[in-house]
Amino acid sequence: MSIQIVREPRWPAFVAMLAAAGVYLALPAPLSLGPSWLLLLVIVLLLIPIVISDRRGHHNVARILTLAANIIITIAMIASLIHLVTGIPQHLEVRRPRFGSPIFSYSHSGTGSSTLAVPAARASAWPHE
Repeated sequence: MSIQIVREPRWPAFVAMLAAAGVYLALPAPLSLGPSWLLLLVIVLLLIPIVISDRRGHHNVARILTLAANIIITIAMIASLIHLVTGIPQHLEVRRPRFGSPIFSYSHSGTGSSTLAVPAARASAWPHE
């Protein structure tokens, strides 16, 4: 009597890894460790041998490569968190996001005053004006 091992689908984990790399890609440049596209490239390059080794039945290789990809994602996210937390006491701010312009910008000066600014292009598009 042979025991049949049923493996679970791998695509949800692949989508989650690509989503995490996509979130990292959307981070502002000062919060990312190196170029923001580098994590996405590394994950895609690791997913190729993961899929190939899983299809060929080398599940231990796929498991090790998946673990490596998850460790890389975790290190990149922790490094971004460290950049964010160390920048808070120094009142560092990112003026513009990487994609598009903000709806509003907030700045805080060291004197205790805060400013909320709405760009003119956005302000004229509001229906109550």
